[in-house]
Amino acid sequence: VQLKDGDQGNVISVEMSDEVRIERIMATESDSSDNKLNFYEPVMSTKEIPQTVSSFTNADGGYVYIGILDDAKTLEEKLVGLKSEKEIIEEKEIKRKKLQPGEKFTDQKFQDKYRGDIEDKLEAHLSSTVRLGSLYEFEFPTLHGVTVLEILVKKSSAPVFYSDPPRNKHSGFQVSLSGKNYPTRELDEFHYRNGSHKNHCDTFEEFLRYYEQNF
Repeated sequence: VQLKDGDQGNVISVEMSDEVRIERIMATESDSSDNKLNFYEPVMSTKEIPQTVSSFTNADGGYVYIGILDDAKTLEEKLVGLKSEKEIIEEKEIKRKKLQPGEKFTDQKFQDKYRGDIEDKLEAHLSSTVRLGSLYEFEFPTLHGVTVLEILVKKSSAPVFYSDPPRNKHSGFQVSLSGKNYPTRELDEFHYRNGSHKNHCDTFEEFLRYYEQNF
């Protein structure tokens, strides 16, 4: 290839080609990608997706794909897409009287709303000294006629923690020692990617060891 400045070189890989995306999706939860069917299911929006994203930020980064049936064997079966997610948004907006009955979102408006809802949940459940928004990039590629969401998750330079309920609800647990009660403490979780698995630290000692080795 020849660049605009005249330099020439060889293409090693094309990171964002449809073929590479399909390879990641078919790999089924590799060390650098993870597939999710949807976002609006409560367990997905408040737990599975925020934890998965945080696990990638605390490791070497990776990709989260939404609109994928992970247990399916063929690509055609895996590519479910975001049609049902779009219908959920439209139903909610009709109930809020922001859409008229039968009115539909354009693809662009749906994608903007969908991305915003995901970012809001990540902001609510994740925390770090790093600006969280700088760690994600959103794309809506169409693969074999089906549009899915691809979230590129970057490696963070500082630990990213998960909490549920979210911090802004000021929930926590009471600490009691020798009959004396201490101020309510919030409980954070630290997740990281280890191969194809999402792991979390059970003790502060385990977190400190991971922190010293990776940050």
